[in-house]
Amino acid sequence: MVWIVVIAASSCGGDGSGNPPVDALAGADAADLVVGTDAPSAPPELYDRPISGDFGNVTVGIRSEPIQFTILNMGGATSLTVGSGSPYAVDSTTCTGSLGAGASCTIDVVVTPLMLGIVGGEVHAIGDGTALTRAPLAAFGVPDDGRLRLTPGAHGFGDEAVGQTSAVKTFTVTNPRGATVGPLSVSAGGSNPTDFVLAGGTCAGAKLPPAGTCTFTVAFAPATTRQKAATITVTGAAMATASVTGSGI
Repeated sequence: MVWIVVIAASSCGGDGSGNPPVDALAGADAADLVVGTDAPSAPPELYDRPISGDFGNVTVGIRSEPIQFTILNMGGATSLTVGSGSPYAVDSTTCTGSLGAGASCTIDVVVTPLMLGIVGGEVHAIGDGTALTRAPLAAFGVPDDGRLRLTPGAHGFGDEAVGQTSAVKTFTVTNPRGATVGPLSVSAGGSNPTDFVLAGGTCAGAKLPPAGTCTFTVAFAPATTRQKAATITVTGAAMATASVTGSGI
């Protein structure tokens, strides 16, 4: 914010109101104008989006996927400090040092549960003066069930002409365990495994460290008409399955 103070001698004349005439300002010397830049700026106003974060079930001892929060400053420029308490942690952030008026930055938060059950916490951003915003966090620590996570857990390809191949669907395998698993193998079984094509990806032969991921793709290529179904299985010292369906027309 810039503010200007006009200093005018009484000899400038006027209209009797004590104010100098307008034309007196036009001829004022530079010494008569004082320009300052130290007027108080608007206080910062910090907000977070989303206003809370729920990580759902997270295996004890395994780091979760991050949730990203955006910090908005609807007031004046401010210095900025962000943080969260254990077992939550700031994985990465663009909120470093200061945040300008009307600007925003992001915080990626993860959690590594240390015990079973509800895990509470918060992520916060602190600015100048009383500027503060905080978002409550929640997770639920669960035991290692010895299984991999495969998402999505089911996918329907819909109708596809016989002899044609659908667009591919990407599946992601995550290792929630506390030890490396693998090498992995991916296969199709169930009622109609030959009507579903496994292609591409990074899972075949992979060894996944704790919290590691890989991907593979599946397409639907019906050889005959009628409803088709299969089960996609990922194995390698642990296991995960997903169901796929489609209809040949």
